[in-house]
Amino acid sequence: MPSADAPTITSVERAVAIIRAIATAGESLGLSEIARRCDLPKSTTVRLLHTLETLDVVERVTASGRYGVGAELLRLATGTPAPGQLREVARPQLRHLVAELGEDASLAIVDGDRLLYVDQVTAGQAVQVPDWSGQRMPYHVAAAGFVLLGDADADHLDHVLAEPLEAWTSNTLTDPADIRRRIETARRDGLVWVQQEWADGIDGVAAPIRDAAGHIVAAVNVHGPSYRFPGDRSSEEIEREVVAAADRVGAALTSPGPRSA
Repeated sequence: MPSADAPTITSVERAVAIIRAIATAGESLGLSEIARRCDLPKSTTVRLLHTLETLDVVERVTASGRYGVGAELLRLATGTPAPGQLREVARPQLRHLVAELGEDASLAIVDGDRLLYVDQVTAGQAVQVPDWSGQRMPYHVAAAGFVLLGDADADHLDHVLAEPLEAWTSNTLTDPADIRRRIETARRDGLVWVQQEWADGIDGVAAPIRDAAGHIVAAVNVHGPSYRFPGDRSSEEIEREVVAAADRVGAALTSPGPRSA
């Protein structure tokens, strides 16, 4: 009976359209953009997103309601961890870094032509950096960005560096050649520092999280006011802590055991 089946078929088609829109966007999408791309009413889009989110096919990657591909779909297609899975595994390590270093620690991923901060643990200092969870940021202003671009293919890197590169501070690198050299430093050393490049008075260091195949799937970042970070603490000691935390997250992601660190 075609008439009875039509609503179900239409719902499936619409759900597939939403999945396709999110999966092919190259970055996370908000509700309005998903509805526009799929030519659907917002009310219908909300309903279908809720169902797809329940099934882990799509995932809300920011509190403001941007969506990306979910863990179940990524598992079936590529085995790549989704942001929610990364947050779950990485958060104990972010807490560990905060406890050891006394500064904020965050988790960032590639989100198209920007990086996306998907989690942050604050140190509770009297003077601290803002919580950037859910914020997208140009790669060239943050330590995490240089780390994430270390695994970018040539086309993606060329695209990122072809865009206008805004100077957020007087220390921000805006020359593509300088940025490429910094990316090479991140590749060579397995971490990278920035000094007052995304905000005056803020320094940061980041290291990559790698999957079982060695691909970079995220970056762990620690940042704090320049007058106390790194401060009197040895930079090498900080680097060891950050790299070790990133490595533990990567090991936990590929472990067949419980997904907690």
